[in-house]
Amino acid sequence: MTKVEAQEFAAYEVYEATTDGNHHTICVCKEGSMADLICRTLATQDPHGDSYFYTNIVIPHTFVPGGGWYVCYSRDKDGNLVRHTLS
Repeated sequence: MTKVEAQEFAAYEVYEATTDGNHHTICVCKEGSMADLICRTLATQDPHGDSYFYTNIVIPHTFVPGGGWYVCYSRDKDGNLVRHTLS
């Protein structure tokens, strides 16, 4: 599926940034609240301490992790959930 196709029914992309520097798209969502819930849940349960982001789908084929705005959830060294954002 291309971003153009996803944009027809979704507004947000959820992705994972692993501790080894890779990133993986997990899903696309219509509602920001659902994307936020998915990120919080995955970050809480991740045994490796990966970070989970969501951002909007605006321009097809130009998604760059860390570009534009995003919301990120991860756990700190004590295991507490931490929210980071770039607006």
